Amino acid sequence: LELFSDGIARDIITDLSSFADLMVIASTSTFNYKEKTKSTRQVAEELGIRYVLSGSVQEFGENLRINVQLVDAFSGEQLWAERFDRETRDIFAVQDEITQNVVATLGAMEGPIALADRARTRSKHATNLTAYEYVLLARDARNKWTLEGNNESLELMQKAIELDPKYARSYVELAFTYFQDATRYRSLPREESVKEALSNALTAIELDQTFAEGYWAAGDVYAWLFMQPEKALSSYDRALALNPNHADILASWGGWILPTVLERPEEGIEAVKKAMRLSPY
Repeated sequence: LELFSDGIARDIITDLSSFADLMVIASTSTFNYKEKTKSTRQVAEELGIRYVLSGSVQEFGENLRINVQLVDAFSGEQLWAERFDRETRDIFAVQDEITQNVVATLGAMEGPIALADRARTRSKHATNLTAYEYVLLARDARNKWTLEGNNESLELMQKAIELDPKYARSYVELAFTYFQDATRYRSLPREESVKEALSNALTAIELDQTFAEGYWAAGDVYAWLFMQPEKALSSYDRALALNPNHADILASWGGWILPTVLERPEEGIEAVKKAMRLSPY
């Protein structure tokens, strides 16, 4: 069981590192705490982290029970917990399934970490916000699906870029905000919104070529604003190659691009089902 649990832990650490917003401590550091009786807060303070993911594995004959929980180490609040009951007949398949589910849930845009970060950000004074926190507030504003919310998102993203002009996430959020203006609100000349949407998506990719969401944004822009399905397909292929467990990208790929742009609805249904299996969010 120790080899199995260590394997899951290593896989989760590796795959979570694909999410650009998550700073994940390497296994060489986290595994030092396996045999130590320290509180969650002590571990967090020593590693310089906010959230601690822990778990346990129990064996009952040919069955396994895996418990996983995510805790805010400073408030002590349990943010998420899940139990998996599985048979041991294909232990590697079980390991892959658990890893994908945990990673997709924690990395989701509406997952427990993002929700906790947004709740904490709303309580902070505006003068103390980081670029990442401006992005969280901008996403909240954009997702109001109103012209006012979209314009607020644009203003917040400009502040994020002023704070950190090399932060790729800011340009992705800005690309999606201009995308919504071009497709929904038309508060700016459409040519300007289209140009800015593509420019910011490409800037995100230029800043971080391992950032899956930069290619996601580019894929949407190519598909909907430029009507270039080949470039959209190439961008989404790259995004999913970089982060195959990103449920939000899978849902967009399967729900919009495959059925509507590429006219492959059956594949789209399977992609959306996979996204739903990976993450309940």
